[in-house]
Amino acid sequence: MSSRLKPHHIVRIIGVGVALFTFGSYLAPFVFEFDEASDVTRKVFGNVPAGVKLAFYTTIPMLIVYGGWVASYRVKNWERGRPDNRRTTLKNAKRRAGD
Repeated sequence: MSSRLKPHHIVRIIGVGVALFTFGSYLAPFVFEFDEASDVTRKVFGNVPAGVKLAFYTTIPMLIVYGGWVASYRVKNWERGRPDNRRTTLKNAKRRAGD
């Protein structure tokens, strides 16, 4: 197996990076203790319980990682240099019509 970094690896790394950035946006107010000096502000997630915020900021990064992982499969097909064979044939016509 080659240890060379391939395009589908880059897609996975980007997916994980975006997910980490998203979760970091949940942690940032706790770490940096943001305090708004302006009189006119809008509190983000004003009346939302902490558990719901945590669920939101953990579910979304997991979905982003999943999306990056699935997108990397499409990039693997591109790396192979040929498109998927998705033609309707006599063998798969009944199954496709049933879907």
